[in-house]
Formats: sequence, C-alpha cells, structure tokens
Amino acid sequence: MPLGLPQYIMPNARVRSMIGRLLSEDEWRQLYQARDLPGMLAILRETTYAPQLAEFEASCPPCELLEAKLNANVALRFARVIDVTPQPGKDLVIIMKQLYEVNNLKAIMRGLEAGEAPENVLPFLFPLGRAASFDVDRLLAATDIPNLVTRLQGTPYGDAMRHALVRYEQERSLFPLEVALDLDYYRRLWQAVQALKGEDQRWADLLIGTLFDIVNIMWALRYRYYYHLSMVEIINYTLPYGRRSGDAIIRAIAEGEDVKATLRRVWGDDAPTVHQGMKGWLSMLEVDLYRYLGRLARGALVGYPFQLGVVLAYLLLKRFEVHDLMVLAEAKTAGLRRDEYRQYMIHEV
Repeated sequence: MPLGLPQYIMPNARVRSMIGRLLSEDEWRQLYQARDLPGMLAILRETTYAPQLAEFEASCPPCELLEAKLNANVALRFARVIDVTPQPGKDLVIIMKQLYEVNNLKAIMRGLEAGEAPENVLPFLFPLGRAASFDVDRLLAATDIPNLVTRLQGTPYGDAMRHALVRYEQERSLFPLEVALDLDYYRRLWQAVQALKGEDQRWADLLIGTLFDIVNIMWALRYRYYYHLSMVEIINYTLPYGRRSGDAIIRAIAEGEDVKATLRRVWGDDAPTVHQGMKGWLSMLEVDLYRYLGRLARGALVGYPFQLGVVLAYLLLKRFEVHDLMVLAEAKTAGLRRDEYRQYMIHEV
C-alpha cells in the first residue's frame, strides 16, 4: 500500500467533497454581475453559505457582520477537516484555525478601548467552535486591557500579551499588543510546519511556507512605505526566518532595497509585477502574491491525492474565497465598477 494512503483516505474523501462545494466559475460570474449587495446575497443564499445568511433575507448586514457570518461557514469547514486529519498534520490545521482567534482577540481589545458593551462586540466575532483556545464570554467580561491579559493566561496567547502589556501601558496604543499577537501566531505556525516530516513537511513548507513569506514580506513593505518605520522597528516587527523570507530579505527591505529586486530574489521568474507609485500598489502586489499561492494550492489538488497538501490547499482556497466575497460585497455597497475592484480579488473570472 502506498505511503500515506492509510492515514489520508478519510481526509481526502472529506476534503474532496468540500472542494466540490467551493463556488463555481458560473456562480462567480453571477456574483460579479449582481447589481448590488442584496442581489449578491440572493445568489449566495443558493450556495453552501445559505445557513449563515438565512437571517438576512429581509435586510443587508453591515460588511463587518457579513464577514463574521461568512467566516462561520469557514469555521465549520475547519472543524470537519480537523476531525479527520491525522497527527501531526492536525496540529498545523488547528494553528491555522487560530488565526480567527487572533482576529477575535483584536476585535475584543478594540471593543474594550472604545467602551463597547460585550453584546455589541459578540456578533462581529468569528465562531470558533471546537478546538477553541479560550472562552469568548469570559474574555468579553474583561473590564479593561490588563484584565483581559490576565484572563488570557494559560492560553496560547497569554505570554505574548503579557510581555507586550508594558508597552501598551506606556504608549496607550493597541499596536504593540496586536503586533505581539501576530508575531507569536506566525512563530507557532512556522514551528508547526518545521515539526512535520516527509511528504507532509514538503507540502506544508510549499503552501504554508509561501503564505508565511507573503505575510512577513508584506508586513515589512507596509512598515516601510505606509508607516515609515525605522530599520530597527521593521526588523523588530517582522520574523527573521521563513521559507524564503529570512533575515537577509527583511533587512534588505528595511534598508531600502528596490522592491522589484527584492521580490525577484525571493520568487525569481514568479515574482509579480510591481506598480510602485500607483494608488494601492501594495494591496495589488499582495493580491498578486496570493494569486501565486492560489496556483500552488490548486496544483496540490491534481497530483497524488493521499497527502496533507490536499487538506492545506483546500483550507487556503476557502480562505481566499471569503476574502474575495468581502471585496465584492464592499464594492457592491460602494457602487464600484468591476474594473475598479477586480485587481483586489484573488479569484479571476
């Protein structure tokens, strides 16, 4: 029996069925052609997102609430994948899901800072379901940021938040707390990839390692071009390792190396075109990089099926699907033409 077949018979069957329920090309065309957000939601109610959108038949939710509802669909898919993925790949999938916990923590912190009542914050949180690391209700009961940090002790986020609390209290800004959460999350994600062996490690390195590089490099570029941080700050607020985004690449960005040259050193002939100087050029660059990762993910679905790459590829494609639905929803709400928003969508029709 081929290596990997016993472990991945069930995951492959489960994931293949879910891949078949990703939005089809015809459904994407209909969504593009919808005149407005109500029309878009009417189309989505005929897809696997129907249960999450049922309550909006007579009204349109704000985009933040819509995102939470669409991610409820993603959370359900994660739970089903986690159930059937064998170890040690399961640990990696659980950490991938924890990105939604990180986003929930940020939303809770922002709600606390703004003095929002817990019941006003709760609808905008992503549902965590099984494999959750903390009790959302307990965190929503926090009286302030230090109390929230205390309540996080004993969770995967406790140490990072505790260490960043000093800077928060000095600066009265959530920025150091949010950066600490992001850095800690991607450190743990990278460690989970490195803990794998054989084909599992190869596929995780290709797919999650590329995701890691995109995130790390985009952080460095945004710190340099949007926030104008110093070289030391850029280095401190990024990670010094990755599949291709090691310390030398991050330092080159921080020191002002030409963006095209940096990307070519990382991705060679696969490096995307950089439209530096155009409005939104960094966001367009990020989308181009995610399109590249999407091609890698689709490639993982056409080879030998009984391996972790199929699981990871599906989860990435599902994440990209929701990203694009939110871009489309915001475009429909703003009444934008297709040529004004399509460059920000990972999916292309």
